This record gives sequence, structure tokens and C-alpha cells, in this order.
Amino acid sequence: MDKLVLNIEELAAALGIGERAARELTHRDGFPRLRMNGIKVPVRELQDWLSRQCEITDTGEAD
Repeated sequence: MDKLVLNIEELAAALGIGERAARELTHRDGFPRLRMNGIKVPVRELQDWLSRQCEITDTGEAD
């Protein structure tokens, strides 16, 4: 079974960023996160969030 949620270390590795940047990302408005024994990020919602960020950037509405 594939993981359904990522912890901060796994999020950082998946995105290719440092753990500090990953932790800061989880505090952004609209970023998908759960509080279960620390911060966890649901994989499916993370993928959806990333797709929406690309759509916003591609249309020039946000950077």
C-alpha cells in the first residue's frame, strides 16, 4: 500500500526542498495539512494543490 500521508521529512524529500521550507509551506493558507502526531500532508490533496498552483502560475494570475 502506498502512503496516504507524508510527514515533514517526507514532504521535503518529495518536493526536493529543505525541511524548514517544507514546514513553512505547511503554514500557508490553503495548503493541505492534518494535525495527527505532528503535521501530516495527505498525498492526494498535495497533488491537487500542486496542480492548482501550476494552473494559477500558467495563467499569470499569481506567482
